[in-house]
Formats: sequence, C-alpha cells, structure tokens
Amino acid sequence: MITKRKIDVKMLVIVGLMAAVAATLSWLENFVPIQAIVPIPGLKFGLANIVTIFAIFYLGTRSTLMIVVIRCLLGSILGGGPIALAFSLTGALFAALIMIILKSGYKKHFSLYGISLAGATMFNVGQVIVAAIVLQDTAIFTYLPILMTGGVVAGLLTAVISVILFKKLNNSGAIRRHIKTSS
Repeated sequence: MITKRKIDVKMLVIVGLMAAVAATLSWLENFVPIQAIVPIPGLKFGLANIVTIFAIFYLGTRSTLMIVVIRCLLGSILGGGPIALAFSLTGALFAALIMIILKSGYKKHFSLYGISLAGATMFNVGQVIVAAIVLQDTAIFTYLPILMTGGVVAGLLTAVISVILFKKLNNSGAIRRHIKTSS
C-alpha cells in the first residue's frame, strides 16, 4: 500500500548524497593532525557543517535534520561507536537547531558568519553536556571556553567556505536547475 505522503524521490536522493558528503568530510577530518598544531582534545574543523549550512539554506529544516542524523549514524558505524554517536549527534543537532532558528533572521540580523559561529558554539555546548553525563561530573564545563575558542576558528572556516560555495553554486545556476530552494 502506498502511503498518503508523497515521496519526493529527487529530494530523497539529494538528502542521501548530502549525508554521504557530510559523513565523508567528517571521516576525512580524522586524518588531519589538528591536535599536533592546536592541542585541544575534541577539536575538529567541522567541515561536515558546510553541508549542514547548505541544507539549512537550500533544502529546508526536515532535510537538514535528516542529513545530520544520517551523517552521525554513518560516522558511528564507520568507526565511532555509541559514545561517539552520542557526542556527534548531540553536538550536530544543537548546532543545526540554532542555525535553523537564526536563519530566520538572515540578512536582517545575522550574517552567514554569525549563523556558522553560533552553530560551532552550540556544537561544543552539546558535546560538553554529553561529556558531563558520561563522566558524571559537571567540572567538565570548565573546559567549554577552551573548546569554544577552537570552535570559533572552526565556525569561521566553515562560514568562509560556505560563502564561497554558495556564491559559486548560485552563479553556476546549479541550485536553480536541481533544487527547489527553501530560502
């Protein structure tokens, strides 16, 4: 029996591809020795958030949340395990939700840089909350300012790449041809 909900196959394929790209970017980050340069445990560039920002602006809330969940599940399957899933999923959902909320004020109140920085910050908050639960110790919250310092750099990097990507995609016409935008 066919469900009452119409399945948009094209959007389903796009969501799957974007989740795969995000999972791949996240996995590839494991090979970048960032801790050798900046010795902050848990610090990553957050390149998968480029896909999240793209999804927020071009695919809508539902697709964004599906991409985030799929990406985190894939990351867990590919080598993270259940604890890594808890850290990743909580941080990614906190980041996605704040960026979705702030997108409503895009151009009027917030730039893409501000939205990305808020996402990076909330990702760190989510991770530290999970750490406090896992360790059963709230002293871990003292680590948050250190982690957020790295998160600011990661958020700016993500924003810069996103701005360049958006400009190139918009100029190429690829978005108009292939995606009915939500923005």
